Amino acid sequence: MDEMKHRSFFKTIIIPCSILLQGFSFLAFVLLPSDIVLAEKTQRYFPSAKEHSQKIKQIAGIIAVEINRRGIKTVEVKEFTDIRGRPSAVGKDIAKEFERQMAAAEGRGFAIIKNDAKAVVTGTVTPFKEREKWQIKIKVVSAETGAVITAYTGILKKTKGIKK
Repeated sequence: MDEMKHRSFFKTIIIPCSILLQGFSFLAFVLLPSDIVLAEKTQRYFPSAKEHSQKIKQIAGIIAVEINRRGIKTVEVKEFTDIRGRPSAVGKDIAKEFERQMAAAEGRGFAIIKNDAKAVVTGTVTPFKEREKWQIKIKVVSAETGAVITAYTGILKKTKGIKK
C-alpha cells in the first residue's frame, strides 16, 4: 500500500514539477541569450583598430597626467560596463586597452595594480547610431574618499575597414 502511495505521489507531484522546472530552464536559455548575442554582436562591431588604440592612448595620457599631478601612486582599472552597469564585451576590450596604455604611462610616477589602489578607474561604454559610434565615460575615483579625481567623456567612431 505504501508503495502505491509513493508511486502516486511521484506521478502527481514529482514528475509535473520536473517538467515545470525543465520548462523554466528552457525559457531561461531562450531569454538569456539575447544579452549574450548582443554582447557577441557588439564584440564584432568593436575592432581593435589602430585608430581606436590611438584615441585610447590619448585619453590614457590625459588621465595619467592628472593622476601624476595629484601624486597618486597606485591605480586600479576596473572592467568598463554598459549603461546599466553590466559587463560587456566592448567594455572589457576598451578597459583592457586603456589599462595597457596606462601601464605604458607608468613612468610618470604611478603603478597599475589589481587591489588596494589609491585610485580606481571605472568606465561605461554606450553604443549609438546603430553601433557606428560608442560613447565612453571614464572616471578616476579616490579609493579612500570616493571623490571623483578626474573624468573624461568621448566618442569612438567605427573605423572604415570594418564591416557590419
